Amino acid sequence: MSVFAFKFTSNTSPPLERANSDGSDTTSSTSLHRRANSDASDTFNSTIFPECAISDAADVFTLTMGHGCVIPLPHSTTTFHIPNYDPGLAFIEEPHSTPVNQLIGTFEYDRENGYDLQWDSWAEMESFVCAEEERKNIELVRKEIWRNKRPNKRWVETHYFVCARQGAGGASKYTKKKPGWTRSVPLKRTRCDCRLTVKTYPGMSVVLGAYQSEHMHMIGQENACFTRLPDAARTEIERGLTLKKLWAMALPPSAALSLQSPTTN
Repeated sequence: MSVFAFKFTSNTSPPLERANSDGSDTTSSTSLHRRANSDASDTFNSTIFPECAISDAADVFTLTMGHGCVIPLPHSTTTFHIPNYDPGLAFIEEPHSTPVNQLIGTFEYDRENGYDLQWDSWAEMESFVCAEEERKNIELVRKEIWRNKRPNKRWVETHYFVCARQGAGGASKYTKKKPGWTRSVPLKRTRCDCRLTVKTYPGMSVVLGAYQSEHMHMIGQENACFTRLPDAARTEIERGLTLKKLWAMALPPSAALSLQSPTTN
């Protein structure tokens, strides 16, 4: 048990003293008389003696140190018994290293916490996106890219792909001229929750992805009018139109006219 000893004095009044033991004073036993002689030493003012034990013998307070040293204290000294607090080994911070699979943002951590898709390369990830668009007749557009700028990189880039019906360019600036009209074609934006998050990591070509595949709208043929033609389809259509134009230019006018408007019997 640790013991702290204090002595409280006032600048405007001399120290207090115990009541005389001769019984001449009529005040209560708890009252204290002021010492007539104020030449008492103030060396014990606001003094703290930790790790000590207090013994009281013959109206004299003594302070017993750990090595057997006894120091007499004046009668006005007030002692407080405070238990010794030992935090124990549980509160001692020891240096430790966090396992690699518990570092947020690392490849191991992401693979165990939601990134359940894995591709061996970026090209395989793009093939997966194309196959998903063709199978569901949807369009996944890249909304934003986050690049890690920290010197100790746990990941390199994070790419966010969203459904085209969610919108990737912010709020629409189009103002309806006739807002009361009933339109045959509904609005494209439906705040769809479909999202694909793709992350790349330093020193490896493996790519991880987290895919929220649920849509808030119809998919398939009903969604075809809200999708953009793939680049391959656009190239094929443009090639066919170009060949038709060149063929019409090479034929005589009568043959070209027959190609544009076939005759009926």
